[in-house]
Amino acid sequence: MTIHTTLADQAILEELATLEPSAEEAPSQVKTASAQRASGAKALLKVGEVIAVSRRIGRARAESEIAALLGR
Repeated sequence: MTIHTTLADQAILEELATLEPSAEEAPSQVKTASAQRASGAKALLKVGEVIAVSRRIGRARAESEIAALLGR
């Protein structure tokens, strides 16, 4: 299945995926913060997929597509 997002949606999601830890974070926190950001970015990408699906198709089908995206 192909997911279509708007250019604005894609730009925002790509920016979130590339966030770097701040210089104020201690070295041990950088690793944890980076992992959390990566996890959050992946979750946001999944949300973007859900939004794209819901924009494209009706609610009943969207619910089944969303369930499939979430692995349920």
